Amino acid sequence: MICPACQARNVYSSHRHGVLERGLLTWMGVLPFVCGQCRARFYKIALRDPRRRRKAGDPVHRSDLPRAPRWITEIAAEVTVHLHGQPSVVLKGVAKNASLEGTRLQLLTALPEGSLVSVSLQGGPSRVGNVRWNLPVDEWGFLHGIRFQVPLEPHSLQARQLRRLRLRQFLRRSLIILLGSVVIAVGAYGLDRLIESLRRYQPSYYEPKDVERQVHELQQLRQKERQTKQPVESAQ
Repeated sequence: MICPACQARNVYSSHRHGVLERGLLTWMGVLPFVCGQCRARFYKIALRDPRRRRKAGDPVHRSDLPRAPRWITEIAAEVTVHLHGQPSVVLKGVAKNASLEGTRLQLLTALPEGSLVSVSLQGGPSRVGNVRWNLPVDEWGFLHGIRFQVPLEPHSLQARQLRRLRLRQFLRRSLIILLGSVVIAVGAYGLDRLIESLRRYQPSYYEPKDVERQVHELQQLRQKERQTKQPVESAQ
């Protein structure tokens, strides 16, 4: 398989996200793939892909496992590169996203795939991991995919920062949902008032022989008669 973006051949199976990719698209044979060189994610028709016909006893492929949730970040990171037979090198960078299983780092120097590193986010405890891939980003350096050797526990002290990011993301989404609900409610109320105003009876829009108009004219005539009788009775 060839990547449609960079024409590279190191294409791998990608994690399926959501009900649509795991349900309808998988049933149709349209599955996601990712390029190992440019990290582009795309879809291809793969009717013989083992992800479509996996049985209960078959081994689970890594790309078929649910992917750990990731949080978009822009925090400082310190990377210690462990080299064989050489002193360790400390690099400064920026974490573009983070999860319990790894992080995406932007560094000025490209690290070879498979390198052993220790990552510390915003002065926190270091986590040992390996470089899964690297990708140049123009003049801004290189992006690196780091996978921790031991994933963080969701309720551990070291995952406190990620829990804060998750809480911030949850509050932001809740605020967006709340504002959207308010806008929908206000729009529905305004539309209901508009419909009610259009449904009110206006005799000028009816034909002369309309029954409702005749009833309306009869009511107006009786009201005028009452108004003329009141001054006469008061004079007597």
